Amino acid sequence: MRFKYTYLVFLLSSIVMTSCLLFQPNFKEIWAKNSKQQYDVIIVPGIPFEPPTWNPIMKMRVHWSAYLYKQGIAKNIIYSGGAVHSPYLESKIMSLYAQKLGVPKENIYLESKAEHGSENLFYSTVLADSLGFEKIALATDVYQGSLMFKHNRKFDLNLPFLPAMMDTLITLDMYMPEIDYEQAKVENFVKLNERVGKIEQYQNSMGRRIKKESKARKKAKKRAKKEVKTTN
Repeated sequence: MRFKYTYLVFLLSSIVMTSCLLFQPNFKEIWAKNSKQQYDVIIVPGIPFEPPTWNPIMKMRVHWSAYLYKQGIAKNIIYSGGAVHSPYLESKIMSLYAQKLGVPKENIYLESKAEHGSENLFYSTVLADSLGFEKIALATDVYQGSLMFKHNRKFDLNLPFLPAMMDTLITLDMYMPEIDYEQAKVENFVKLNERVGKIEQYQNSMGRRIKKESKARKKAKKRAKKEVKTTN
């Protein structure tokens, strides 16, 4: 009975995941359209870091963000992610690697509160707004980007997506620089699954922690629009 239940959960999860990926727009078309513009800042979500070096996914995201900066598509970069599953701030680790790839420190900003993809998007957008950036885009791999579409719509962020294109990535020198990762280590670290239950983790991944902040942000935007209309 337990095997049947486990199999059913796996099957349903696979169907949902496949459906999410199948019904997304063509990523080459998205790239062709969105890469024609220049953005004040791009948001790059993190992934857990396990020393001594980055994993292939983080490597791809950081190299892609550095490429976008060097091509002039992005003027600045926000790396997002706290210390969630390992005692290293994901945002700080990515920043250290990006600097080794040639991205100036003054063009890098860190968002270190996020523990889930929805929070990467929201907290980074709030940070970008506070810094006065107007044109903001999400830059990550196709898989993660496809999962973030719902959060992008749900919280009325409407960020353009700059998907990491494999045909471009294979032309880059994807070298692995060394960093002092101890700079990003958090003292007295406790893993997410040791301080938050599974149900709460799921709820937070769906945006529970940022729900109130999101509503307040929407109201503030509406007020600002009304004020502009009144002034005009």
